[in-house]
Amino acid sequence: MKFAFIPGDGVGIELGEELHKICGALANYTNIKFDISEVDLSLTRFRETGVLLPETVKDMLTGASAIWAGPFSEAQEGGRSYNGRLMKSLLTALDCTIHCRHLTDFNPNIDTVKYKPFDVFIIQNSPNLAGETHHFVSRLNHAERVEHQINIWSESALKPLLEYAQNIIEQQKRKKIVIVNPSMEPEGNQLVSDLARQLAENDELTVKMFTAERVVYTLLQRPHELDMIISVAPFGSILSRVGSFLEGGLGLGFVTYGDQDGDKIYQVLHPASTGYVGKDAANPLGAVRALAAILKQIKRPGLAKILADAVFQALDAGWSTRDMGGSMGTTEIGDFICAKLAESAQ
Repeated sequence: MKFAFIPGDGVGIELGEELHKICGALANYTNIKFDISEVDLSLTRFRETGVLLPETVKDMLTGASAIWAGPFSEAQEGGRSYNGRLMKSLLTALDCTIHCRHLTDFNPNIDTVKYKPFDVFIIQNSPNLAGETHHFVSRLNHAERVEHQINIWSESALKPLLEYAQNIIEQQKRKKIVIVNPSMEPEGNQLVSDLARQLAENDELTVKMFTAERVVYTLLQRPHELDMIISVAPFGSILSRVGSFLEGGLGLGFVTYGDQDGDKIYQVLHPASTGYVGKDAANPLGAVRALAAILKQIKRPGLAKILADAVFQALDAGWSTRDMGGSMGTTEIGDFICAKLAESAQ
């Protein structure tokens, strides 16, 4: 299986090292063979070469079964963050038009009588503005705002969103759909209203339209009431960040980018955190969860579950990095995950 690892900047290098270690453990205890190509798309490389995304890298990434990406620097390059520039180029090259975030509860021993766990999919379209979805529209200049509006409101942009949503609904057995209404008018944008009507043709689904404010309120106050949220950019990205507070921080999260046929890129939400480089402080659990999602995508659900369970077990045992109130280092968490893989193989 051909994977591409893009460590990125800052602590991304350390997160990538832990994934290599975990993939090695998986290879030792299973018959799976990883063909991993590591790609340097760091800010340092860009400043040395002046090339944002080399053609040879594009070709290699196109042929990969899946791509794991670490964080990229938010340093300003040419009046825009390097992360924004690179992700826009990368996702456009790979024709990734969908952004997806899966929020899940991380309390393994939860009392479901007193507390209702949450499990929410947030998806949005991101055509030709990949990377910009991490920033508020107010930060775009006038020309970029016009391009943004044209892209997100086009029928060609919403069609893949509908197809992707229908696939998730079928695969994940989702029943309650909330569509973010970006307009103050009850019916919202006509194309978004049409999307809602098409989904509502399925009698098994409950489809509602909420304002962005109502979705944020519900997500924070009653997340268990949500099942799937469908949005246009940038609201999905904003909701994704808000949802990180429910999970336990950015270090536990990841997002996927793809098209109506499936996910292609799995990127951690952990920031580059250059001030923590070399201090063994980065939280690798989001990176491990992203790897588990990749394994599930390539039809290895058993291995995916083992990794996901190992994350739950680490949190349950109090094995967490300092960002989550623990005292463990990046490598210690990686060793814990490898130890759990060894136990599962016995």
